[in-house]
Amino acid sequence: MGILNYGQRRPSLKHPEYLDYVRALPCCGCGVHGQQQAHHPIGQRFSQARVSDCLAIPLCDPCHDKLHENWPAWEEKHGSQWMHAADTWEQAVRDGVWNLDKKICGYLSNG
Repeated sequence: MGILNYGQRRPSLKHPEYLDYVRALPCCGCGVHGQQQAHHPIGQRFSQARVSDCLAIPLCDPCHDKLHENWPAWEEKHGSQWMHAADTWEQAVRDGVWNLDKKICGYLSNG
C-alpha cells in the first residue's frame, strides 16, 4: 500500500508557514542571505501543475530568474532542484519546523 490510500482525499499542497521558513534561508544558488523567493521545482515533472509547497527551495531574485531562463544550465552549475528540495526539507527537520511525530505536509500521520 502506498502513502495515500485509494479514494483518500489528496493532501493540501499549500503550506504558507513552510514557505515563510524557506524564504528566510540563504539562496540555494549563490548563498546570499536576505529575503528569498520560495521556488517550486520545475522541469522533469509529468505535468505543469505546481508541486507541493513542501518541496520549495530558497532562491534570490537573480538566481530565480536564471533558473527560469534555463533550468538545465542552472542545475548543471548548482545541482538538482530536487536535491536542494531534499536538503531544504532536512534543514527544516533539524530546525524543528517539521515534527516527525506529527502530520507532515498532509502525507504522514501517527494518529
